[in-house]
Amino acid sequence: MSGPQQTSEDKWQAVAAWLGAGTINVFGRPLAGKDTQASALATHLNGAQLSGGEILRKAANPDVLAEIDKGLLLTQQRYLEIVTPYLQKEEYDNRPLILSSVGRWNGEQQTILEVTKDSGHPTRAVIYLELSEEQSRERLSKIQEEGHGNRGQRADDHHAALDIRLQEFANKTEPVIDYYDEVGLLVRVDATKSANDVTAQIRDALYQRAQR
Repeated sequence: MSGPQQTSEDKWQAVAAWLGAGTINVFGRPLAGKDTQASALATHLNGAQLSGGEILRKAANPDVLAEIDKGLLLTQQRYLEIVTPYLQKEEYDNRPLILSSVGRWNGEQQTILEVTKDSGHPTRAVIYLELSEEQSRERLSKIQEEGHGNRGQRADDHHAALDIRLQEFANKTEPVIDYYDEVGLLVRVDATKSANDVTAQIRDALYQRAQR
């Protein structure tokens, strides 16, 4: 089937066939909806969802947790030592990996690409949820006013930590985004829309890649 008769499910099936057991990595500024979109992708593509932040929190190392809660990124060596083994687990064999900001520090992207390839999950696309710094701050203010909802209470959900996280993103993550753009893996998506609209944008962009 082709053209306007393609349904949403048709598109997801085409994306799943194109992706195979590959990897999709989702990036964006704080509060851009990375985990929300990674969860949606994992559901539609029967993928294993892995969040860099959640992996670090599960490490249960007090020093690691203290740095994360301040909005800081770990050193590359500590980050990679903790995170990369998760990408190689046998339980994920023959399933796609849907990553949420895994490898956020410039220089980590090469290791992530190598590990996903060697583990049978080659990176096929990197989603960049575009949200400005001001929009990140506005979303945090709204969360504080209305409650945390499905996000849950997080120690770094306050403006002082957000300022640090935004600075870390500008200094350490934006070069990662640029790298993925240069190698042709980046998919830019407007993250200011509703969650469902953002998911639809991602689906359509991946579907276009699957048709190439």
